[in-house]
Amino acid sequence: MGEFFRGWRRKAGCVSLVLACVFMIGWVRSHVKDDIFVVNLGKTWCLTFQSNQCGLGIFAAAYGTDSSTISVTWNSQPIRPLASKDPMTNNNVDVPIRIDFHGFHFGCDGLNLLRPRYYAICFLSYFYLIAPLTLLSAYLLLVTPRIAKPRDVVENVNLG
Repeated sequence: MGEFFRGWRRKAGCVSLVLACVFMIGWVRSHVKDDIFVVNLGKTWCLTFQSNQCGLGIFAAAYGTDSSTISVTWNSQPIRPLASKDPMTNNNVDVPIRIDFHGFHFGCDGLNLLRPRYYAICFLSYFYLIAPLTLLSAYLLLVTPRIAKPRDVVENVNLG
């Protein structure tokens, strides 16, 4: 068994396969649960990681508060049946600048990070995380690397 994990390709293939499995669990869970992980970074930044509607979202907000402490909270609740399918409207903020593709959404309220209130939202479907990780792990685990022939053997074959 130890022979299987020799080399960086097998180790990287196993790591990418484990990551693909973790994101697959998040994808399945996002059908029934809305998970929210909030990190308050003192007086300025608040990062929210949200898993719902078959995707993973990151909501970054800059705002002025009086608290200088760093705090982390996690909340899980059932999916609301009347929730909008648009991830930008579920955060109760206006998103004037938007980029929307199938399974990818990005939005922000402007380009000036120095304003007292600024936010940006990025939402990515789990499919766009799982598919490349699965293909990468299959390539790294299943494709055997070519063994290079020594240079003197190649030169002798060409001369003979």
